[in-house]
Amino acid sequence: SAYGVPDSWVRTAFRRLQARRFRALASRVDLWLPMSQDCLESLVQDFGVPRDRCMATSAPQPSVDDALPRRDPEARPFRLLFVGNDFARKGGAQLCAAVGTLPDVQLTIVSRDPEAKRHVGDRIAVRDDVHDPAQLEQAYREAHLLVHPTFVDHYSHVICEGLARGLPFAVTEGTPPAELVARSGAGVAIAWPPSPRSIADAVLRVMRAPERYAPLCARALAFARRDLHVEGFRTRLGDALASLAREPLAEPALH
Repeated sequence: SAYGVPDSWVRTAFRRLQARRFRALASRVDLWLPMSQDCLESLVQDFGVPRDRCMATSAPQPSVDDALPRRDPEARPFRLLFVGNDFARKGGAQLCAAVGTLPDVQLTIVSRDPEAKRHVGDRIAVRDDVHDPAQLEQAYREAHLLVHPTFVDHYSHVICEGLARGLPFAVTEGTPPAELVARSGAGVAIAWPPSPRSIADAVLRVMRAPERYAPLCARALAFARRDLHVEGFRTRLGDALASLAREPLAEPALH
């Protein structure tokens, strides 16, 4: 389903046919590199792929900041950041409505989606001119909180990009990117479904606990150094390929 609307029987039947073909393909792949742990578990549980043929990539980052930027959690306005082009699917409208209920916040939207510009206001700015990665990195460093109130997502590059700059985040519970809340210890969950109220509640949990803010930032950077830096990914990939070369591959369980 999409946005809570049930699939038609035709679409459901087509997906089942695709799944059957995908399951047959699985036995011919030596190593799967899904982006998220959620996708990895689906390969193992739904398609019978041996766990030792899977390695979650977690959106490797080419660089991770050496030190945290100076962010004062009690400074006002509290700076929120949204990054994404599929504005409706990622909950952009609900976030903009939440800003109207929150005191002392400023939202910056980095998006080329025309829908985003409809929400420009006194406390909401839209930037559609961010083309250089260095500009985006700076936007992450200047924000207090990245907000990703998505309805549907397989993973989130932008959360990983923010973590590499030591930026805490809020993300919709129950979606695949929400695995990063537990893995990093640097995020808060937005209750499902993402609504102005549930988004505002998540933001306020961060704003009202300034003593917890610095540890959130520190955990973000520590997680990025440990699990997201591309050099670590290369090492893990090399180890996985070496393991495959040494051991015979197990046959996947086909159903």
